[in-house]
Amino acid sequence: MSMVNGLGSNIVNQLSAYQPKKHGTEKTENAKKPDSQIGVQKNKAASETHIQEGVELSEGAKKLLDELKEKYGNMDFFVSNYSSDEEAESIMSRGTKEYSVLIEPEILEQMAADEDVKNKYMGIIDESTGKLDEMKEQLKESGQEIDSIGMKIDAEGTVKFFAKIREQNEKYQKQVAADKEAAKAEEAKEAKRKERDEAMDKLREGQGTKTYGKKEAPYEKVTTIYADSVDELLEKIKNVDWSQIEATPIKGFGNKIDFTV
Repeated sequence: MSMVNGLGSNIVNQLSAYQPKKHGTEKTENAKKPDSQIGVQKNKAASETHIQEGVELSEGAKKLLDELKEKYGNMDFFVSNYSSDEEAESIMSRGTKEYSVLIEPEILEQMAADEDVKNKYMGIIDESTGKLDEMKEQLKESGQEIDSIGMKIDAEGTVKFFAKIREQNEKYQKQVAADKEAAKAEEAKEAKRKERDEAMDKLREGQGTKTYGKKEAPYEKVTTIYADSVDELLEKIKNVDWSQIEATPIKGFGNKIDFTV
């Protein structure tokens, strides 16, 4: 009889010990799920709207940002603080659309809180877009290579325009044109292979000069221009002194040839 009672007591004790453990585990798992899901949603939202990590926007500012994105479909909007033109350029260079617009959080909040401020800066964006389109067309006709164009509005409301432009030497431009022509020809693959071999031979011959001045190797020069207006930006681009800008080898050209030798 004592054995039966002892066995029953053990079963009850085991069940009592088991039940709390089960409920505790479920509570822990359930408590973790919402936090994890919210974290993913926050990260996803920040990524899609280009909001700097750590920047907290009001609901009104978030709504305004969505409005800007919808109205200006050809623009990437970045909301971030920055301390220099170089830092601003680094942020805006991540844009994948026609133009990049960098706004500091303080200005976006002011726009969301004051309709007059909102209309002021949206008016600037509207006017600038038309002028930037005209500028791009002019630069395209002149053959100027453009990497990115846009504008930034700092915490004090100052508007600045920027353009990242590129120059490639004549040797590289001819190679690009030849590749395009070869692609249209019936024997495009063979034409490209011959041109590549000829280019490599010429590059090997010119490596001993160790200078870009004689333009033996294909190179490019990149610079970023800043201005207070679109007109000033265009004028500065037209007057860039490329001789004062350092040349760098074009990556991937000539397969494994090292242009820095």
